[in-house]
This record gives sequence, C-alpha cells and structure tokens, in this order.
Amino acid sequence: MRFIEIRAQQYRNIDFAAVPLSQNTYFYGKNGQGKTNLLEGLNFVTALRSFRTHESNTLIQHGKTMASLYYKIEHEVEGECEVRIDITPKGKTLQFNQNPVRQNSDFIGIFPTVAFSSEDIHLVRGAPLLRRRFLDLSLAATDREYLTALLRYHKGLKERNALFRHEKLNIAALEAFDALLAQDAVVLIRKRQQALQELNELLESYHNSVSIDEELPQLQYQPNTEAQDPEHMLAVLQKSRERDYIMKATQKGPHRDDFLFRLQSNKAQQFSSEGQQRTLVIALRLAQVAYFEKKKGIIPVILADDILGQLDSRRREAFWKTLDDRYQIICTGTEKPELLDQPSWQFTAVQNGAYHQEEVLGLS
Repeated sequence: MRFIEIRAQQYRNIDFAAVPLSQNTYFYGKNGQGKTNLLEGLNFVTALRSFRTHESNTLIQHGKTMASLYYKIEHEVEGECEVRIDITPKGKTLQFNQNPVRQNSDFIGIFPTVAFSSEDIHLVRGAPLLRRRFLDLSLAATDREYLTALLRYHKGLKERNALFRHEKLNIAALEAFDALLAQDAVVLIRKRQQALQELNELLESYHNSVSIDEELPQLQYQPNTEAQDPEHMLAVLQKSRERDYIMKATQKGPHRDDFLFRLQSNKAQQFSSEGQQRTLVIALRLAQVAYFEKKKGIIPVILADDILGQLDSRRREAFWKTLDDRYQIICTGTEKPELLDQPSWQFTAVQNGAYHQEEVLGLS
C-alpha cells in the first residue's frame, strides 16, 4: 500500500492542504506547525480514529462544523483508489471511490498504517487502557470476528451498566445481557491470547534487530478472568452481580484485561531504563507492522512521528535497517536529519499548517 496524496480541510490547524507523498517523505518544522496533524490524518484511514485522542470533535478546526480528509491510495487489492472522510460533531461519513460506505466498521483495516510516536513509551508506563487499545486496534483491523464481538460486547456492557443505575434491578434484563456478554467475552479473551502469542514471537525478532543489547523481551497477557467458555464467563458475571450493583459498573470481563512488557523476565515498567523502554515499543510497533502484513496480505505504511530524535545513533541505524524499500515511510522531525549521498527522500517544510516541498535527497 502507498499514499499518493492527502488533502486536509479544516482539520486541526490546517485550513486546506493538498500534499503529494513520495515513497519516503520527511516533514520538518518547529513544534505546533502541523507535522503531527498530517501524520494523524494519514493514520486516521486505518481505524477511523486518531492515535492521539478519542474525541473526534477536537479534530475539527476551531469555529468550523466539519473537517475533511481525502486520500489517493495505491493498494495491493483495490488498485488506485480514493477515500474521503468527513468528520462532524455527530460522527463520520465515508466515501470510497465516490460511493458512500454504509457501515464504517466494514472499512476498518482495509488501509493499514502503523504510527510510531514518542508517546508510545506510555504503552509500557501508562494505564492498562492504552495497552487494550493497542491490542484492540491490532485485532479489529485484521479479524472481522473480533471486531464484531468487540463492538457487540461494549454495546452490551454499556447497557448492562445502565441497569445498575436503576433503584430496582431488572433481573430478567440482566440475565439476558449476561448471556450475550458471556458469548462475546470468551471470543475476545481467546483471540487476544492468540494474538499476543504471535506478537510476542515477532517482538523477539525485531527487538533483536533494534536493540544494542542481547535481552529477551516478552508480552505477558493478564486477563481479568480466566474464563475459557461462555458457561464459565456467565458464572463469573453472576457471581459479580452484587459488587457490580454497589459499584454501578461491571467489574469482571475483558474490558479490564491488560498485558505486561517484560525484559529478561523483569517488569519493564519498573526495572528497565528509558532507552530500553523506547526500544521495546519500537520493536512492538515493528511487530505490529509484520502482524498486519501477515494477516491482511497488505504492506502497511510506516508513520514515524518524531521518534528518531529519541534514539541514539546505533538504535537509529538499526531501526532503518529493519525497513526495506517495500514500505512507504513518512516521518516528522523538528529539523532536517543528516543526509546520505543517494537520492531517496522528499523533504517538506511545515509552517502554520502549510506544506512546502523541497528537494529530494538521501537520509541517514
């Protein structure tokens, strides 16, 4: 897959921009000018959400009622195609080759991108919610059964929680929701376990490539419940009802799952240096790239948001060596990086939401 062009209108600080994209594109400029906004817009086509926020309203330029993103894409299956996404306070509407998309969920994962960000370190350090989102995106973009179960589970969970806010609990309705939730919960647990096993193997391989030390990384699944079948999950929900009613929220289920990063069997959150943690999340993103390609048969686009400055020269060199010329790579940084002799990179200066293409040069 490759982006040929992106156009953004009334999107964050971008009034309007039409930006052609080469195989390797580097956007540079001071912070707050619109580099990350454009990368965010490119990534949006994968799962119809931002890698920076879950509030779509913040994507709409201040004082405007709608933001628009248009993409021209070269795709292994769809050929050369066009996508338009309009974002309003009420939701998102899509067009694919000028035809309306009826269900947005049918669109998720068709155009895989992987965003590398300096904020990824919070996957190691941050709350379980961030790690669940990573896992949910990886699976929802590659597995239709998982996406269906995930959407249905969260809809049922919301309605189940609403029951606990009534003074008198509707037992018949609760039992109906429990039966449905139990079915979807075991699908999520089983598929998360399988995906983490696959990602763990890929993580080990890429960590060996980008790390300067011989250290064994591991992803350890921590399910909130060990239920392996709907009957077991139903019993868990029934046992938790009294506590759920007191807390006004469902306390047991895959919506409270987590996974840990380990390095040499130690918890990376507590016992690894910042450099080790950054290497771990870069290796994880590379594993996600390989996972998408394996599951979809589509080569994802690499979006690297100001991560090169976070790496020392040895890790930076190792990062580049893991990516061959099959991948379109789009990077950002505050300054132009050092150059090599061979021509390969298109540089674009960014200022106040405007994009100015410069010469094509080599990059180290």
